[in-house]
Amino acid sequence: MLKIKIAGNIIIDHNNTQLSIDPIKKTYNFETNFITHAHKDHIGPRKNDFSTYFTTAPTLEIANSIFDDNKSGKFLEFNKKYKIDDLEYKIINSGHVLGSYSLVLEYNGTKITITSDINNIDTTTTKAATVEDTDILIIESTYGSLMDVFPDRKNEYTKFLKWLMLNRLNGKLPIVACYPLGKTQELVKLICDNTNFEIGLTNDAYKICDIYSKYGVNLKNYLTVNRNLNELDLLILPPQKIKKTLVDAIATASKKSIAFASTTGASFRFGEHFKISDHCDVNGLLDYIVNSNAKQVYTYHGKDIEFANIVNKKLGCYSKALKEIKTFEII
Repeated sequence: MLKIKIAGNIIIDHNNTQLSIDPIKKTYNFETNFITHAHKDHIGPRKNDFSTYFTTAPTLEIANSIFDDNKSGKFLEFNKKYKIDDLEYKIINSGHVLGSYSLVLEYNGTKITITSDINNIDTTTTKAATVEDTDILIIESTYGSLMDVFPDRKNEYTKFLKWLMLNRLNGKLPIVACYPLGKTQELVKLICDNTNFEIGLTNDAYKICDIYSKYGVNLKNYLTVNRNLNELDLLILPPQKIKKTLVDAIATASKKSIAFASTTGASFRFGEHFKISDHCDVNGLLDYIVNSNAKQVYTYHGKDIEFANIVNKKLGCYSKALKEIKTFEII
């Protein structure tokens, strides 16, 4: 028997053995855990030496390097089939960040796909998510509202580059608010492919760029920020570090006016905002469902209840937020 339930994260109960997907609480950190990617809210409690993490090589390398973890892993290859007793599984590209995957299970003739975070549009560093035919789809709904519609990505790239070049031409120092894993590397790739600008990064973002380069994403012209402001053409910093006192200090040290922009889901109250997400918007999520030919759809994370209702109304297939049913069984 196979049970799938949600209790903060998704848990697979197979023949009385529990497997966790992206355990965010110690309570649900088991001997075996699937880790879909290395964002902090997915890699689970730190320094749990007893656990084995079923993941990709770059994901584990990022987690251990950036978060100072000591996790051990069984490395999974994309599209290769594995088995745990009578449960067959494989991983497919989720299009989110380097090494990120969705999990595909097959049990007693039923196919279940669990997406984790997905992006169905090519970026400068990742290919769009792979979609497979499935019977049951468990899909993230971070941007699962009808209000969550993103602009064309290539247009946002063009607008961002124009903003960057114009401000450099005017002698300003651009500061861009950007998460260290995924978004930063996407922008570094965009910038280094189109300019010769020197890009200043935090230590963590710099390390992740090195790992991206190691795994075939050619990034260049990035440096750590270390009393070298006059050598840099722009800074990319985590949004949580952007404070007025820091911006003022950078302006004083560089003797330049600051131009500010954000690329996060929520805009700041100042500067420019470029909506460049590593998730699907609501239309991307709906397209993913259509292309999967799923007969049952369960939503989780983010706007799960709202998105389940949208799926019912727009696509006419059975859909429910996973937390509303708590668990389902496949015999």
